[in-house]
Order: sequence, then structure tokens, then C-alpha cells
Amino acid sequence: MLHKIYNRLLNGFVAALETSDTPTEKDAFKPVTHPCIFIIGAPRSGSTLLYQCITEYFDAAYIQNIHRTFYTNPAFAQRWIVPFLKKPKTRFQSQHGQTQGLTAPSECAVYWYRFFRRKPQYIPAAQTDQDGVKRLAFSLNRLCSQLKGKPLFVKNMNHALRLPSLLNAVPNALFIVTHRNERDTAISILNARKSIHGDYAAWWSMEPDTINEISSLPTDQQTVRQVKDIYNLIDQTRNDIGNSHFLDISHDDLTKNPQNVMHTIEKFLSEHTIKLLRSGASLPATFETKQPKLDDPDLEAQVERAANGL
Repeated sequence: MLHKIYNRLLNGFVAALETSDTPTEKDAFKPVTHPCIFIIGAPRSGSTLLYQCITEYFDAAYIQNIHRTFYTNPAFAQRWIVPFLKKPKTRFQSQHGQTQGLTAPSECAVYWYRFFRRKPQYIPAAQTDQDGVKRLAFSLNRLCSQLKGKPLFVKNMNHALRLPSLLNAVPNALFIVTHRNERDTAISILNARKSIHGDYAAWWSMEPDTINEISSLPTDQQTVRQVKDIYNLIDQTRNDIGNSHFLDISHDDLTKNPQNVMHTIEKFLSEHTIKLLRSGASLPATFETKQPKLDDPDLEAQVERAANGL
């Protein structure tokens, strides 16, 4: 009986949180004007490491694992829980983009799927869900009101597949695009496939607009096209809104000199009148990195040829 009462109270509390994070018919649409910076790119391109470096080096706001716990109302978590959490020094570890610890940076997919459809993942401008845009803007505005003026960093790679819809809610958004050479990115994607699904041929992660075409290609060509086509979508939006909204960061630069990359980000945001404060924490001088390999040397050679256009 006590267990049933507890579940009923908990479910009621969660429902109340979700209701308070949803606009009513009386709430007018207000686009987000708070500084928001989105990290996007292909999967396995170094985005999680970049996100960890940013949130360690700067005193900035970001989506944390605790927000994922309260994904129906992250503003509640930001106001009543985040101030009481102690952020430990970042260990710069992750598993396929997933981090450990309540204050660790999170992609928080369950939050974003409140506003964007799950399938198909690619959302062209003509298919923008205006109700979802209104609800997203309302929720983000409530969250940003709790950030004490700090810019908000967000990493969710699927945003690259729905940029027009995202920009409807956050028209002044800035984007940091992570890059890694195509061979290493494709090999790393294949390793993730094998680790998660036990099969190099099983699709994993982002599905660009060409998914129906490339899913029938041989595995080596499929992963290289997955990477290429994601960046093609990003470049389409780049051409539409202007290159000044985008900053490109390479995985190679990040691992060789992470602090210099932080200075580059700092300069980029200052050009948009966004001031970043430093946390006082330091970053490693370099990050050790090894070229990814496959257990299947023949498939690895095929990926290398596909990446080189051979």
C-alpha cells in the first residue's frame, strides 16, 4: 500500500513538473534570445570531449545529467538542485557520448524528443512542427531565466538533422561544428556498431536525409556517406544563415592543444558580444589519442578507400 501511495505521489509530482514546463493557449510565442551555443557534427567526431573541455574550462551553463533526470522541467532542476551539487573535476571519459555523474554534460536526448520527432530523424524546414517549436522556446526560456546571465552550451548531435526547426525557436543560435578525418570517424562509428549491436553492418546513430539511399550501400561506403551527408546538411544551413554563426573545431587540434581551442571559442563568442568567464580549472596539455582500428583488416582497408574516394 505504501509503495502504491509513493508511486502515485511521485507520478503526480512529475506530471506537475511537466505541466509547468508547457505553454498554455494564453502564452504567446517568444523566441529564445539568451545566448545559446550548440555543438553539432557527425557521431564520433570528438564532440563529447569538446563539451567536457568547455564545461570544465569555462564558468558557463550547460545541460547536465541532472537535467536529464528532470527532463520534463529542467528549469526546476536548475533552480532547486544544480546550485547544491558539487561539480568534481572532469575525468574526460565517456562511452559512446554518455557521461557519468549528475553534473557531467549530457546530450539529454529525452528532453529534445519532447519537441522533435524521433523518426524520421531528418526534419526539413517544410516539416517543422510549429507547436513543438513553441513548446521548446517556452521551455528553454524558462531554463535560461535561471542561468544568471551565463551562456548556455548544448551538445546534441541530432540537432544537425533539424537545424531549421531549431532556429525557429532559437534564431540567434551559434554553432560549434566538430570535425575529424573521415577515415577515423567512419572506423570509430563501425567500432560503436560492433560494441553496441555486435555487428559492423547494423546501423547506429544519426540518420541523414539520404538514409534510405545509403542504408543499402556496402558497410564501408555506408559509414563514409553517413559522415559526409551529415556535414552536407550542416553546410546547407550555414549557407542559409551565414558562416559567421559557425565555428569549426578539428579533433586533431583539440587533442593536441585543448587550451588553444578554448581560446578560439572564447574569441568566436566575443565577436558575438558573448563574454565567457573562466572557471579557474585547467585542462591537460594534450589528450592521448590513437588511430582507431577494426578487428576486420579487409573492412578497414575498404573504409580507407571509400574515405579517399577510391
